[in-house]
Amino acid sequence: MESKVKIRRMEAGDRDEVLAMMRVFYDSPAVFHTSSDRVLENDFDACVGNSPFLDGYVFDDAGKAAGYAMVSTAYTTEYGGLCGWVEDLYLKPGYRGSGLARQFFESLQELYPDAVRFKLEVEPENDKAVRAYEGCGWSKLPYYVFESVVREGGEDGGEGFRKMRRIKQELSKDWTEIIFKNGTSGVLAVMGDGGYPYAVPVSYVYEDGCIYFHSALSGHKVDALKKNDKVSFCVIARDEVIPEKVTTHYASAVAFGRAEFLQGDEKLKAALLLADKYSRDYPEAVKDDIDRNYSRMNMIRIAVEHMTGKAGREIVNEYGDGGQE
Repeated sequence: MESKVKIRRMEAGDRDEVLAMMRVFYDSPAVFHTSSDRVLENDFDACVGNSPFLDGYVFDDAGKAAGYAMVSTAYTTEYGGLCGWVEDLYLKPGYRGSGLARQFFESLQELYPDAVRFKLEVEPENDKAVRAYEGCGWSKLPYYVFESVVREGGEDGGEGFRKMRRIKQELSKDWTEIIFKNGTSGVLAVMGDGGYPYAVPVSYVYEDGCIYFHSALSGHKVDALKKNDKVSFCVIARDEVIPEKVTTHYASAVAFGRAEFLQGDEKLKAALLLADKYSRDYPEAVKDDIDRNYSRMNMIRIAVEHMTGKAGREIVNEYGDGGQE
């Protein structure tokens, strides 16, 4: 029986539906690493725009999207002709096992009559997909594929911060901020004497994208910050050793930013924020401490420019939608 699902070119009106499917696909174990929303939007725009390198297809079931596919093309010197890469192939759960993937593969030669080869990638642990592709006539290649990462598509390539390598363990910004808000201590890292990094634990408070902490008027930390205001700050939220599984259940957050010594009203406000976090129920003790020590301490603010949170793969799903997988 002929399938009622038609394969058609992706259109601008498919944007919301396709991006939603892409998000599910790229957050699943089917891919090695996830991609940012910006990258997915770039991919879709290339499919419906004038890019000569990427084509998008929708599996259309009477106006309802059953899945999508994306195919990139390039010349292959190995075989002397056009090679098509099936970059993405996603079917919604209700359509899997229905023969749609085979239908799409069989249509490739008609869609790309000048192609001499088609290729795709699959995680080696994805046994079900491997068997399905082999059943459709695809063969494993006996060599490795390497890559050299320059930057994520759509980024300006200027001075920035590294993307997390194990991105499926990355926490959302909301969960990362929760770790910073709830932590009772953090480790400040600065460039110390002689070019050696200097990391020191401090009490702190996180508020509105900034980290505040106090220090004496002089010392290693102060000297380092006056020489170089670029710092990083780490908070460990969970650290549970599981010896029988030779692993640790962990969750942590790291921030990067620039430190600034506060003066006047900003200094007092920061001191009160810090005191409120640790001694909210003891206002008299707080007042006495500030009266005695205020003139002998610095209040320092880190304006956070970049932050990431990470959890062990065994527990990342405990962070709900915070985990990227």
